Amino acid sequence: LMNPHFFDMLRLARGRGIAVSFITNGSLLSPDAVRQILDAGVEKISVSLESADATAFREIRGGKLEKVQAGIERLLSDRKARGMQRPVVGFSVTVLRRTRGHLAGILALYRSLGLDGGITLQPLQRMGGYTQSYTDDMLDQMLSDAEADEVWVQLRSNRDIRRIQADRASNAGFHDHLMAGWMPSQRRCPWLERGLYVDRDGYATACCMIKDRGQALGQLGVDVLETILARRDELRSQL
Repeated sequence: LMNPHFFDMLRLARGRGIAVSFITNGSLLSPDAVRQILDAGVEKISVSLESADATAFREIRGGKLEKVQAGIERLLSDRKARGMQRPVVGFSVTVLRRTRGHLAGILALYRSLGLDGGITLQPLQRMGGYTQSYTDDMLDQMLSDAEADEVWVQLRSNRDIRRIQADRASNAGFHDHLMAGWMPSQRRCPWLERGLYVDRDGYATACCMIKDRGQALGQLGVDVLETILARRDELRSQL
């Protein structure tokens, strides 16, 4: 939402019949932004956060949780006033070492706001494309492999999360479609089967976790699409 051409891009995508979902920190859900989001017919919005505690939120993000809550409430209120069912709105939670015990508060906030888009959990990414921009304090918040495993156990075993996921609205976002039916035991990558990550300069990589252009499959506008997809097929075969 910081990009001055975000809504231009949104309208172009929607004009081509493309379903759009996006992740935001929720701080820029102004009345005008909400109006344009609803006008465009966005499918799903995931609000990223680590904690529902206002003090911890401010220490981690430097922003105000109250502002994010107000933006979400505005979005849901205007959606209801228009008689619309979308965009569905959920939480995308990055679990830090210091916030592993904050899940209950996040679940309570989800319910109090009346969200309907579900909850996802993930640890901080360990790949070089991410860690090179982390501060020392942020590096200290990375979970060990064992701690990360506990996050997945929480996601799958928590009764409240299971209920939220079961009750969430049927409007699926991009990742819901991408991951539908996938299990780790299948030994395949849903990104290589169904998706492609393209950065702001047109570099395409195998998935959203790989942002190193040295591993790019090609660049849109430079390499023909057939070449990019052939390189993706080769990577899928190697996997």
